[in-house]
Amino acid sequence: YPKGKNEGWWVVVGNQDTNTLLSISRVAITRPKQGVKLTFVAPETTGKHELSIFLMCDSYLRCDQEYPLELQVGEGESDSETDGDASDSDSD
Repeated sequence: YPKGKNEGWWVVVGNQDTNTLLSISRVAITRPKQGVKLTFVAPETTGKHELSIFLMCDSYLRCDQEYPLELQVGEGESDSETDGDASDSDSD
């Protein structure tokens, strides 16, 4: 590169079984140890889901890492249930 380049990392959450990407975020490493907050929509089906977290460097070869992530999805409210609660409170 003609200019200096700082290394960057991509944090990716995906499901290899369904070949879907749930979250991707570029992170600048500024300290030896730091936290990263990722948000993503959970799978629609309840139960256990085997996902993966990938750490990928955009500057160095053979630094990429993969970690398993087990996600337990429970029952939630549907949009219609939430809307019904709001309309009930308006009628009082």
